[in-house]
Amino acid sequence: MAQAANNGQVITVGDEVELTAGFLKGEVKYVGELLGKQGTFYGIELKENKGKNDGTLDGHYYFKTKDKKGKFVLIGDIKSSKPGDLPRVTVGDKVKVLGKGDGTIRYIGTPKFKPGIWYGIELESPNGKNNGTVDKHQYFQCTDKHGSFVQVESLQLSEEQKPQSKPSSAKASNTTASSAKKTTKVEPKSTSTTTSTTTKPATTSKSTSTTTTSTSTTTDKTKKPKADDKLEVADKVVVKPDRKGQIKWIGEAKNFGVGTWYGVRLVEQKGICNGTFKDHKFFQCPDGYGIYVQRTLIVKKLDNNDPNANFDYMDEEKKYEKEKEEQFQQLKMEQDKLRQIKIKFQEIDTDGNRTIDLNEWLKMGKDVFSQLTEKQLKSIFRKIDLSGSNEISFAEFDGWISKIGGIDKIHEQADEDVSNEEKNDPSNDISNNQSSDNVDAENNDTTQETDANENADVDANDTANQENIPNEDAPSNDD
Repeated sequence: MAQAANNGQVITVGDEVELTAGFLKGEVKYVGELLGKQGTFYGIELKENKGKNDGTLDGHYYFKTKDKKGKFVLIGDIKSSKPGDLPRVTVGDKVKVLGKGDGTIRYIGTPKFKPGIWYGIELESPNGKNNGTVDKHQYFQCTDKHGSFVQVESLQLSEEQKPQSKPSSAKASNTTASSAKKTTKVEPKSTSTTTSTTTKPATTSKSTSTTTTSTSTTTDKTKKPKADDKLEVADKVVVKPDRKGQIKWIGEAKNFGVGTWYGVRLVEQKGICNGTFKDHKFFQCPDGYGIYVQRTLIVKKLDNNDPNANFDYMDEEKKYEKEKEEQFQQLKMEQDKLRQIKIKFQEIDTDGNRTIDLNEWLKMGKDVFSQLTEKQLKSIFRKIDLSGSNEISFAEFDGWISKIGGIDKIHEQADEDVSNEEKNDPSNDISNNQSSDNVDAENNDTTQETDANENADVDANDTANQENIPNEDAPSNDD
């Protein structure tokens, strides 16, 4: 069961809070467990540098902020709160998750594995993908395959759980107390804000007068949809908290749950799908750019003249249809080519044993694969003939084509095989060795010539000087 602050409000990520100790103020960035501690903790990003960490505690990441701005507290440490833009759900609340069933919130925060705010759900059925740990980082604990991380659009919310923008009771009382002298009135859900200020000047015995002044300011070009605003396909919108996109589908579907749903193609990769949900395609976009939300999560409708609305994805389907048509034509060409090859197989297979040998393969290859050399065709044949029987069947050929990725890959496969065979061919080493031997032989001949010339010089010198040099080889008189 969810816990509430002293003012009775549910506290969740995005809420502004005031702590009982030191009157510190900040924003909730994390709700969940702390390793080795009991209870649900709230990670607060303080407005002042009076914290104790940066969102990491004992080496474990929980949220990210500047040093000394992070602080973890229990529910009893929170004096008051002001709701943010997120649904009024927190850790311990029971929720329904689209496509996964009922579960309990165990974590709310910004995880390490993806940007944005995510909800860690302990599902009642094994429809999840983890046990609360993702990429070796523990966010919460549950039974394996009962853990799931989803974003807010995947939660089916009750009316009480839907986002609200109401000031806390503490702030409301402060405003009331100070309104004796000054009253400020803000009209909600409007493109303009009107402020009326009434002051009571000093009075005299002659007259009493009241002066009223009014000012009017205009907001930006975006507008917050009202209940009676009609959103249509192709409208450009902002989805909570700050995701821009374009509506590409509106309707009701059993896949989602009750109510009207809006399929939005986001500008950034902050979605959960490619327009397909539970094997049903409602629209098409790149993976991770599609989301399905209900009306309460669409906070703004962008004017087409707004600089932030310079995107349009309504023709995106045409691109995918063109790619699909190109793929179909490519597949058709491959099927036609395989059909021709099968006919050739049957023509060449004169003995009717449903296989062809190397010579028959080369004959067929010259007709069907005219751009391939005989060496390449032989290489392909050996690749297909895994059994080494020197015969291949059409089924073996067809299987090999599927393995390499299609008939259009056969040319690059042939080039690769021939290149590999040349590298591994031992005859190339023999040729290289022979070349080396020839070089060595030539070097030896050159060396022998040099030695001979040197010997000739030595003999000439010896002859010239033999009269002055004793002949050590000649027998001495002592012998």
